Amino acid sequence: MGILEKSDQIFLSRASSINDIIIQASLEEVSIDATEVTRHPVEIGAQIADHAYDKPSKVIIRCAWGPSGSISLALGNSNKLTGDVKKINNGEVLGDDVPAVVYSQLLALREKHEPIGITTQKRQYNNMLITGMSVTTDFRTRSILSIEVVFEQVFIVQTAVTTVPAKKESHANPSKTLPTVNAGYKMCRPVVAPSGGGAVDPKNW
Repeated sequence: MGILEKSDQIFLSRASSINDIIIQASLEEVSIDATEVTRHPVEIGAQIADHAYDKPSKVIIRCAWGPSGSISLALGNSNKLTGDVKKINNGEVLGDDVPAVVYSQLLALREKHEPIGITTQKRQYNNMLITGMSVTTDFRTRSILSIEVVFEQVFIVQTAVTTVPAKKESHANPSKTLPTVNAGYKMCRPVVAPSGGGAVDPKNW
């Protein structure tokens, strides 16, 4: 859940999630979309799109999980978190074990190196990998999980495989190793030796 501050209250907004893990308190979400431009000069009239490409999207989420009311106290708020959430993953109630269980789930997602989906307050992302995790524990956050997770998008494309004939000069015996090529219909003619004067008798053609 995203956190919105209003006076001394902390309210929950639309749910954010990391794969199937519902974020209990989303403190900060940073989305980065960048385009790389080639450094060489571009000729006038050329397609500019051919000299630039989009880099993978990057998302940084600073979030927290904890037992009922503990997140509010860790954030220095005397009031309970409005709409406290205990259902962290697939509707399972985790109670006081929320920080440890969620941390284990995030570590498992990172170690798998498999693309996942994430949902922020503004956008849905697909094919994301966890590239970094940073956990902060101090006197305020010792009873909760306060973590920063970094995601980067993976571009997935579909490729096709085809067979290309090898170059003739790379074969020691191309007549035996090169594939057969259809060169069309060919007609043979007898070889006629020229006469002594170098002329060929037209009747032999």
